[in-house]
Amino acid sequence: MKAILIDPWKKSLETIDMLAGNDIAALQEIYELVGERGLDAAYIMPGESILVGDQSALAEPPLPSYTVHGYRHRLYGHGVVIGYSRDGKERETRLSVDDLARLITWCA
Repeated sequence: MKAILIDPWKKSLETIDMLAGNDIAALQEIYELVGERGLDAAYIMPGESILVGDQSALAEPPLPSYTVHGYRHRLYGHGVVIGYSRDGKERETRLSVDDLARLITWCA
């Protein structure tokens, strides 16, 4: 499944191919990508979300962060952009790296 990996340390965006579904292997892959064993979802626009670690905002020292135009909260650490359908099921993101680059501001 097409997704986008956000790396605020490198200030980079990369299209990745990841497992689809909600089985153990797919969940483990997302945990490894965000670096945590719990997830939060930031719904950045209809049909698109960013998965981040659920404790990322609490890290000491603070993790690198970024904002997404139209989403009011700062996001910390690695993020994985995936899409979701009207019934809440995951799907490939429809965003390109270029689309996402226009929406992200890296924080100092």
